[in-house]
Amino acid sequence: MAHSHVGVEHLFLAMIRDRHAIPTQLLASMINLDAAESALLALMRSDSYNTPTRDVIWPGPPLT
Repeated sequence: MAHSHVGVEHLFLAMIRDRHAIPTQLLASMINLDAAESALLALMRSDSYNTPTRDVIWPGPPLT
């Protein structure tokens, strides 16, 4: 994604993309993984994401 850092959000994205991992299967029983991935990518691609303050607040609805 050409970001200047690797944050927890990058690791979370990698985790939810590995649909065979046990933690991901557990998470899938609680939330919609496709919705979570789409929402996370939208946030990470937004203009407000890669700012010097890094004070990004989740603008969307709960991922249930």
